[in-house]
Amino acid sequence: MVYAPFLRGFRQDDTRSVYSEVRIFTVTGLFRFALSRDSPYIYNEIITYFKMSIMDARNTADKLVKEYFSIGENASETEFHEAYSKMEANKDLWQWMSPGNYGAFINNTVFFAEKYDGVPNALTILDNLYSDYEKACPYDYTNKSRIHEIWARLHVCQDDEKLAYEHLQKAAYYLFIDNHSYDGFEFFSFRNFSEFAFNDIKKNTLCLAHPSTFNDPMDTILFKWNEYLIDNAEDDIERRLRLIYQKVYDHIKVRCFVRTDPLPRNTQPGDIPIIKKQKIEDVNPLMWAHYTKDHKGFCIKYKLPAQLVRSAEESSLIWTRIGTVNYRPDMKLNEIHHFTVYDALFAKHDIWSYENEVRLVQYDVNNIENYKTIEIPDDSIQSIYLGLKCSDENRDKMRLILRNRNIKLYQMEVDPTDAYKLIKKRLM
Repeated sequence: MVYAPFLRGFRQDDTRSVYSEVRIFTVTGLFRFALSRDSPYIYNEIITYFKMSIMDARNTADKLVKEYFSIGENASETEFHEAYSKMEANKDLWQWMSPGNYGAFINNTVFFAEKYDGVPNALTILDNLYSDYEKACPYDYTNKSRIHEIWARLHVCQDDEKLAYEHLQKAAYYLFIDNHSYDGFEFFSFRNFSEFAFNDIKKNTLCLAHPSTFNDPMDTILFKWNEYLIDNAEDDIERRLRLIYQKVYDHIKVRCFVRTDPLPRNTQPGDIPIIKKQKIEDVNPLMWAHYTKDHKGFCIKYKLPAQLVRSAEESSLIWTRIGTVNYRPDMKLNEIHHFTVYDALFAKHDIWSYENEVRLVQYDVNNIENYKTIEIPDDSIQSIYLGLKCSDENRDKMRLILRNRNIKLYQMEVDPTDAYKLIKKRLM
């Protein structure tokens, strides 16, 4: 292995000290070293060697783990233990494995450990491997989710459904984390008049609901998909695991919104998404008929901050994400080979496509009720639009609630030049 000249003072056979030194050699330290030589050239040389050393370490680690994978799933007990012993002898290189290889390494090791050494030993090995993996790959959420599901399955094998439940809670948490930010985007929410609706405005809150309260029994498809897996489980362990998942998914709560255009996705890191101004006149009028009790209710326009629509609290296992609903003509469960998060939480039959729905989804292991209320900033509500048939009583109530609030109030009316179009009229 070729090391950078500035590391030659370390013993070549002490890989732990060498790799640890590379990892903790900060940019600040590099500047100090370069400045002490009073030469920008030396700084550039250090950066070059620093990158070369890391690249060399990663290549060596990936080569090592690929050799481990080469034994194949049918490897004998002796082949497995010999290969794993070689991995352990090079443990200092594990931190340089790519997240995908590190996750696969843990998966394969636990597979063989359970096969040849039994579930208790597999759990012990998983306990030992995970702490190092988590330090090396803190943001590898997809593989973390898979590893916690493996953990849960092992506990089900031992009839410990309590620990299995705890690991599946973490598996769901890591699976649904999303990194898209939608700071300052606008959303519409159609409501009937009720004390709950009034309280949301008074207290600056959003009420989220369990999908079982929705008007579409197939929404979200996540629950139907899990039922399908329960009914078609390969063995009793898989069936019991899916039954526990059913309890885990009950921690999911949803709030539905409407936009006139989809939220942008798949942008490059650093890209600033284009924010399109939302106009109530551009929303499908059917929303008033279906969700405001025949135009007797109202609609709220929100502008939600990034900290609300892109948040995750790992210590308490709470995440919040937002996304555009994907409409499709069918969802044939027996033909699905790869079920994505968007299939699970943001898919609906295309008969609902007129809604142009966007939904905010929150997962909170501390909440088991059908409803949950979350706080939003004081300036989140931009405007309120009263339906065509809003009563004088409800209009007066809304005026009173909005008094001394920086929230615009509008009354919806029929466009005098187009009987099929709604327009807004400013009240306050």
